[in-house]
Amino acid sequence: MGVVEWVGSVSLFKVGGGDMDTLRIRTSYAHADIDFEVVYGFLSTSYWCEGIRRDVLLRAVERSLVVSALLQNEDGSESQIGFLRIVSDGATFAYMCDVFVLEPYRGKGVFQRMNAAADAHPEITSTRRWMLATLDAHGVYAKLGYTPLASPARWMERMSDRSLWHSAGASSRLPGCSRDC
Repeated sequence: MGVVEWVGSVSLFKVGGGDMDTLRIRTSYAHADIDFEVVYGFLSTSYWCEGIRRDVLLRAVERSLVVSALLQNEDGSESQIGFLRIVSDGATFAYMCDVFVLEPYRGKGVFQRMNAAADAHPEITSTRRWMLATLDAHGVYAKLGYTPLASPARWMERMSDRSLWHSAGASSRLPGCSRDC
């Protein structure tokens, strides 16, 4: 799979070359295009959302701006291969979270195209500050202009009781975190 062709809300984009298979991928802002089974299946086992209850994630997705990466299959159907959501006031602040690209499609520019779609989202094009949190993808995000917090001492967080959002029996300790995260 050497060629990726982008259609839909992102302009045509190709990666690779030669006579290899072509992947047609569309990005979408539409909640109706989300395959929630794929999104929940990935996120509920990820280090940052492990054990999140289905109803909690559904509510979060419904109340967020979203970008989906959808593989266009030969039979005309589409398969969810990537996802991100954005929590924003629509003017000054946007928090990008729950970002993933399924393993077989990583390293093919899928996230970069999803990020470009997020930047171009008509509801948040003039946003002043974008934020995200990551354990292990600092280099990926740095290439897109993200930097460590200039003044981390100014930022604080408050975690709710995990029983409000977490499934019983699932671990809630992030790698490198000394408390329930």
